[in-house]
Amino acid sequence: MRPHNSTIVSILSSGQFRLVGLYDITLATGQAYHFSDGDDATLPQISVLTPSATLGPYTYSLGYTIKRGNITQKIGTEAGHMDVHFAPGPSAPTIAGYPIQQAARYGFLDGAQLRYSELYLNPSVGANTSSVGYFSGRIQDVECDALGVQFTVDDFLAYLGNQQMPRLLWQTGCFHEVYDAGCTLLKATFTATGTLTSVGDAAHFTASAMTQPTGYFKLGVLTFTSGANNGVSCPVNSFTNPGAFAMRFPFPVAPSPGDTFSVYPGCDKQEATCQNTNSAVGPAFNNGIHFAGMPYVPVPETIYDGNIDNPPAQQAGGTAGTIIGSNPSMKGVLPPYKT
Repeated sequence: MRPHNSTIVSILSSGQFRLVGLYDITLATGQAYHFSDGDDATLPQISVLTPSATLGPYTYSLGYTIKRGNITQKIGTEAGHMDVHFAPGPSAPTIAGYPIQQAARYGFLDGAQLRYSELYLNPSVGANTSSVGYFSGRIQDVECDALGVQFTVDDFLAYLGNQQMPRLLWQTGCFHEVYDAGCTLLKATFTATGTLTSVGDAAHFTASAMTQPTGYFKLGVLTFTSGANNGVSCPVNSFTNPGAFAMRFPFPVAPSPGDTFSVYPGCDKQEATCQNTNSAVGPAFNNGIHFAGMPYVPVPETIYDGNIDNPPAQQAGGTAGTIIGSNPSMKGVLPPYKT
């Protein structure tokens, strides 16, 4: 049975009600957006009833024509499925500061969570400010065109069949994400702030008081804390001392001199980067104890003949198929030819 309260039961029992679909989208970066497919310009803040907790209340925005396909849900471990189409109107809210089609092309919606809930309204029975959580999952496929964006959403059971096994691979790079629980580093420790002094365009600008070396913030994330892009984040493509930034893609609006921001460095997941203690060459992560890569594992094509006790170390960048160890000691003997 889906979660409910007495007001919802009374409205449904009346047999006459209006159904409003509510959609909550949470990006992988944590930004949340709330949209309604109704036409209620003064819809009150609405809570969402789920089996685990009551969420919200949230303020739901208009501006999109939202069409939902059939929801597929079955008993057992088969994943549920839902298709949703968002068609923006002239006053549609933006996603991460971009029109929804542009946000989709930039990848902001990749891996985002979407929750669909239903709000039942009948003023003659009573005011209802609680919706019923109906479907929750993660956006898997995104298709966009001039008219809107089509989402394919699978519920979280889909991850049972999508798990990488074995979970941890023997690979050169670290399998942790920088600043996650396995990495253990704190993002706040490495976050710096600055103020723009000059702007080339929406993706290239220069800041003051940035003493970090060239390349320091590459793969990191810059978030504006004032100005037209306040709260909008973007990955850093390159950083050149004493403060020139080039972003992976442009901000929705070109920033202005005087805009403030915060920025933190990323990680290329290499052992030297993780072990670095010299802030003059890069982020001083000094985190080698938590490095989870296997940089000294040879490629599968490498042959060990095993004929000496202490074979030489594999050379970095060596050619696949190189024989490491003593001279080859194996001989192949062909059997007599038979007709």
